[in-house]
Amino acid sequence: MDELINCIEKLDLCKSQRGGNILIYRNYEHKLDYVAKTTNKHSWRCNSNSDCKARVYTIGLNPPVTEGDVWHEHPAKPAKIEIRKAFSDIKSNNSSEARSAIQKAQVSLSIEAQVMLPTYDALRQRLQSKVDPYSKYPKINKKEDLLIPDEFKFT
Repeated sequence: MDELINCIEKLDLCKSQRGGNILIYRNYEHKLDYVAKTTNKHSWRCNSNSDCKARVYTIGLNPPVTEGDVWHEHPAKPAKIEIRKAFSDIKSNNSSEARSAIQKAQVSLSIEAQVMLPTYDALRQRLQSKVDPYSKYPKINKKEDLLIPDEFKFT
């Protein structure tokens, strides 16, 4: 039972920059490789190093985690994971003021993580949500429903 509790404490899910899930287990990042349709078994592979063959497995997105036969041959990067967790939390909170959210996150990070942070402009761009410029126009299903707005009629 203690093993299961220890696994639960070490397991964390974050979002990648492109919106995918990143599993953080024992200070290593793993990205989703595949999901077995019949058993819902998720296979995660190492995200830090492309040559690393380490894998972990979960049933769904829940603990416990089962380790594969091969483990990581490279050192963990806890500062990088600390940064990912902090900015994943900021993005999930949908803070409207990027400057204050970034400053709060920077203060809470360790010195090693603060040194590894990208520039302020890079962080701000990372937090801004993408807005579809055509979302204000109606979606067209049939050719007969097509109405061209006046702003697009003239060149």
